[in-house]
Amino acid sequence: MITITSTETAKVLVKGTTTEMSSVIAIVGGTITFGGKTLPTVLEIFESLEAYNLDPTNTIEVSGFETVKDFDLSNEDTPETFKDQSRLVAHQEYVAYLKNLDFTAVITGI
Repeated sequence: MITITSTETAKVLVKGTTTEMSSVIAIVGGTITFGGKTLPTVLEIFESLEAYNLDPTNTIEVSGFETVKDFDLSNEDTPETFKDQSRLVAHQEYVAYLKNLDFTAVITGI
């Protein structure tokens, strides 16, 4: 799980509106690929941890960042140097992506 927080320069918005969310919770899912070079991921977004705990199917749609991404895990060209295809790496890659967009993003559980 990642807590994503709006900043002065990066805003989490309810999709299709100008309503800003101060923060949201993201559940990270991923798929392992045969070649090990990429990690397809998807985020499910919730208004809060409480909202997730009440109903884990009650997701919200946001804009401001991508919720479906393929991360390149290849550090070099040989499979021995690839990053692991794991939930931890999926979380770390998403946090790096979000921070690059100027969001505050913190892994709060896996």
